[in-house]
Amino acid sequence: MIESQARHLKSPAFGVGEEASWQQTLEHGRLFLREGEKTLEIPFAAPYQAVNAMLAVRTAGYLGISWQAVSEGVRKTVWPGRMEEIAPGVYLDGAHNEGGIRAFARAASQIPGKRKILLFAAASDKEYPTMLRLLFETLRPDAAVLTRIAGSRGLEVETLRAAAEKEAKEAGLSVPMTVRPTAEEALLAALQDKGEDDTVFCAGSLYLAGEIEDVIRRNRYDKRR
Repeated sequence: MIESQARHLKSPAFGVGEEASWQQTLEHGRLFLREGEKTLEIPFAAPYQAVNAMLAVRTAGYLGISWQAVSEGVRKTVWPGRMEEIAPGVYLDGAHNEGGIRAFARAASQIPGKRKILLFAAASDKEYPTMLRLLFETLRPDAAVLTRIAGSRGLEVETLRAAAEKEAKEAGLSVPMTVRPTAEEALLAALQDKGEDDTVFCAGSLYLAGEIEDVIRRNRYDKRR
């Protein structure tokens, strides 16, 4: 559609498909794209961020911005709550719908770790059974910690637990479920369960992301400090 409209307006259109020669690797929670002597460091673990970065690189190139400035800008990018490693081995994503959770689960499943622990909460008006199904089918966590977001929209934890148990069973998994009444208690439970080589993934709600961010910062866990 975009290319069709560009032709209609007699405007050049460029994609990132030509960048196939770039080699992508994941190292220490960061993506690296390499081609020859060029290296682009992307401070995110999600593979889809490589596409976003290449779009930015191509755009900057057509605007005459130097490679040094572009690579430095990408390296210093901060995107809170978007596959963000907010503490060592703890990833936070504000995904709260089917599309977002699908992208999150695919990205999270590629991050190395001995065990995967899911911390999840959702708003009561969201398609939480669908989100849980995608998470159990794709991420396949070894344990889950369920909680309730603050405010009137928060889904009750027992309702969430029933849905999680159902979706885990249908995915062929036997997942230990821990229920905690607040995001802070849920994070503490996840961290207590987390071994040195394990990974915690927090998702399901932008409200949850905000609450987890607040807890991490108040307890000085935030690696950005």
